[in-house]
Amino acid sequence: MSKKSNAALHRDPPGDGVPAQLRERPTTPSSEQVRPHRKRGAVKRKRATFHVSTEVLDRARNAVFWLSGPPERLTLGRLVERALIDYLKRLEKEHNKGKPFEERHEELRGGRPVVL
Repeated sequence: MSKKSNAALHRDPPGDGVPAQLRERPTTPSSEQVRPHRKRGAVKRKRATFHVSTEVLDRARNAVFWLSGPPERLTLGRLVERALIDYLKRLEKEHNKGKPFEERHEELRGGRPVVL
């Protein structure tokens, strides 16, 4: 390297060769970074974490993989929600005269169920 090019390297600001977009962070989010507001009447969703067998999860993921395109556009969340709704209707029919169960008075307790 010549002395001239070496001197030029020392005068360049830090991050030489890095595009300005990557060096400077915007103070306000761009329109692409802002999440759109939920549509009116959209169902509020909540994250649920639970364990299922590997076999069931793999079967569900396989179904979603093959049905994720038109016309079904299935997602794992939508599959689980539909399955829960169907099973809840069945439980309500079999155990509560087809009516929704009453609101619970306390949160569910974690851990293994008590065996009587």
